[in-house]
Amino acid sequence: MELLLISKSSCRELLNMKWSNVVTGMEESSLRHLRPQPDEHLHRAFDVDGEAEILDWAQLHDLDGELSTLEAIQEAKSVRKLSLANACEGILLLMRWSSIGYWEAWEGRSFLYFDLLLPEPAEDIQMLYHEDTWAIVKSELARRSAKEYTQQVVMDWMRRRKELGETIDEKSDPHILPTMQSHTRLSEGLHHAVTQWNTRDDIEGIVGREHLSAEKWGHDQWRLSTIVTTGLP
Repeated sequence: MELLLISKSSCRELLNMKWSNVVTGMEESSLRHLRPQPDEHLHRAFDVDGEAEILDWAQLHDLDGELSTLEAIQEAKSVRKLSLANACEGILLLMRWSSIGYWEAWEGRSFLYFDLLLPEPAEDIQMLYHEDTWAIVKSELARRSAKEYTQQVVMDWMRRRKELGETIDEKSDPHILPTMQSHTRLSEGLHHAVTQWNTRDDIEGIVGREHLSAEKWGHDQWRLSTIVTTGLP
């Protein structure tokens, strides 16, 4: 699972730029000043890696360099040079470039971080990606401090282990402490990421998962397929 935090202003500037200028800028590393400052509490790809991914995508797809980036992608899709999935993949790469970073966690662990916040435990992993679920997560985390939330996650994890008949004695299981530290780090990271989304007007959260088609990333007006179809909100 991934929560990508993009700078809306940076994303708009990149998508409104002429496509040929984007390609040239990535080749010459001259657009790095447009990239927002990274958040030290989140993950983010190095500039050179982001440039390489965008250029690799550009080499695979012939777009009109005289149009704006978004218009070039939309035009290529309309004439079937791009599938919707490929068009959204290009948008996602440009969003990654425009991001302050991302939070990620294994899906299996995500239940532990989300169930405490939801009215009822999620029935399946798909529920954790729903827009309504994230609206609740944003609201609930805004009511709790990072310390409070992290402690709740760790206590719930210990309760679950006891119910399964597993030990919580670190002397009996050397993996107990590293696992607890991992849950602490990930829950703190989720709280921090959602707080940025909640409090910074220029930040938008784009939710997706590894190996999920890019057209299914995001919610509502910021769903990538919606952006390709109707433009930026």
